[in-house]
Amino acid sequence: MIQTTDGEFAVTGYTYARDLFLVKFAADGSNCLAEDVSPIVMDVSPTVMNVSPTVMDVSPTVMDVSPTVMDVTPAETVICREIMFCPFGAVYAAAESDPGPIDTRCPRVSAACPPDGEVGEATTVNWTVEDSFIPPNTLAPAFPIEIYFSSDGGANWNFVGTSDNSGSFNWAYPSVITDDAYIMVCATDSFGHTCCDTCGPFSISGDTTHPWGYAVADTCSPDSVIFVLGDDAGIEWSSVCIQNPLGVLCYPDNMRLLGNDTLIFYPRLPDSIMDATRYFYIRLWSATDSSGNEISEMLVDSALTIEFRHPCYVCTLEVVADTAVEICHGEVLHLCVSTPGYDLSDVNIEWNPPDYIISGSGNCVDIYPDTSMICQVVASYEPSFAIPAPCVDTVNVRITVFYCECARRPNPFTPNGDGINDFCQFTFPGMGVQSGIIYIYDTENIEVRRIEVPANSKAKQLARWDGKDNSGNPVPQGVYLYVIESAGEIVCKGTVTVAR
Repeated sequence: MIQTTDGEFAVTGYTYARDLFLVKFAADGSNCLAEDVSPIVMDVSPTVMNVSPTVMDVSPTVMDVSPTVMDVTPAETVICREIMFCPFGAVYAAAESDPGPIDTRCPRVSAACPPDGEVGEATTVNWTVEDSFIPPNTLAPAFPIEIYFSSDGGANWNFVGTSDNSGSFNWAYPSVITDDAYIMVCATDSFGHTCCDTCGPFSISGDTTHPWGYAVADTCSPDSVIFVLGDDAGIEWSSVCIQNPLGVLCYPDNMRLLGNDTLIFYPRLPDSIMDATRYFYIRLWSATDSSGNEISEMLVDSALTIEFRHPCYVCTLEVVADTAVEICHGEVLHLCVSTPGYDLSDVNIEWNPPDYIISGSGNCVDIYPDTSMICQVVASYEPSFAIPAPCVDTVNVRITVFYCECARRPNPFTPNGDGINDFCQFTFPGMGVQSGIIYIYDTENIEVRRIEVPANSKAKQLARWDGKDNSGNPVPQGVYLYVIESAGEIVCKGTVTVAR
């Protein structure tokens, strides 16, 4: 027996089954309580689970994915190997044994040409298009249309335009005359296949020429301007308009027609336009012929435009000079010009060519001409009070250079090909103006060389001895005699020495 902490008494023991028991007594011995305090034995032995996997059949199901072969061959198969030119219903293929994939056929195009017409006339190009095969479950193909034109039977094609597949295209006959015109219509389906069809020939006639003309007027007094206009088909005068400082006037305002090609225009400009500080234009503004062909802008800007400058200035500038001068070779020519009625300080004078001028300027210069030449003198004047037409005068001075003395340089000379003193230059009176002959003799008076000198600008270049005989062989060094004959007379003679 034991006493518990709460003052009660208890007796413990075991049953026959070896179970522990407890008996409690109250402190006053009035109650007797028994509790089974044997532990609860739990069965914790593991439960064995069957976890062997279930074997699943995952072998794939074999599906039949072989394509359905569609018969797209027409009843009468036509094999086409150039898809751009397949006929209706043809199948494009690389070979007859290979009909190709679905929709390898071109659209079916049928073009209808316009009738014969005239240049500029409105007409239409018509066509029909259908595709030879449209696959199921797809959108119907779209057909962008391209139209081409040929004026030479299809040898060359010009692009006209594009259109949707409306079946017609508004067109105007081009500016070309032909009896061999063709139209080509090309269609492309949604698979990119293009086919074309041509039609023709048809004719285009009419007028393709444009008006021509020119204008004439007194630029000093613009009381009237004459316009001469012409065209094979005739000018449509109601289309003629003229531009002037006051605006644009059209026929018949301020105009009068003479005959079939001449129009007189009266500007009738106020005095305020005619002052001293302005210049202006009067030009043809527009003109067409009876076929509707317009005059070209290039022609308007050139031959059909008149420029007016005021006040009118009459140029009286004149260059006065000796127009023919003769000098001896080696001399310096002092040449002057004058401009009567004009102050030389207001006149600009140019001398051409300037290469031979060694000094001076303005109206007097010193010239050293090497040979006969033409010297051009140009004088120009520009008054300060207006914008005048160019005031220019030109005079040509012919300068003739004579060789007035007998000479040979250098002497001696060394014709050895080193570029130094390789020839002897001869001159004689009248050389360049009169012809001459140079004779070369040895000391035994035997002719070694004969040189003919013409009466022209090549005289100086040819009046040379290169130290060779008439056969082209070099002569021995030594002293030689020369005689120059001109106009049947001996004008020069002397000796010349060859050194080698």
